[in-house]
Amino acid sequence: MLQAVDRLGSLAEGARHIGWSYRHAWGYIRRAEAVLGVSLVATKAGNGAARGTLITDVARDIAFTLLPERRTSGSKNRDMAAESTKGANSARTTNRLHVDA
Repeated sequence: MLQAVDRLGSLAEGARHIGWSYRHAWGYIRRAEAVLGVSLVATKAGNGAARGTLITDVARDIAFTLLPERRTSGSKNRDMAAESTKGANSARTTNRLHVDA
């Protein structure tokens, strides 16, 4: 999600790119920020194309340094997004950040 927002400059476009709703993406970001205790995104004020969403330096470190390489496009991104939310209502799983808010 963070990589998509960084590349596209918009939370809405990033969510659409990976197949999430805007509401789901915004909730995901808010929960992650609450757990990590840092801001991951910042809004860029303006009109039209001048406005959007930027990821913070901390988010960039997380997205591009700590996570496995995920710079693919198309259906593979949607598959990864679906896999990352799979079992979200089930018990905690290993090797996956689970955020309760």
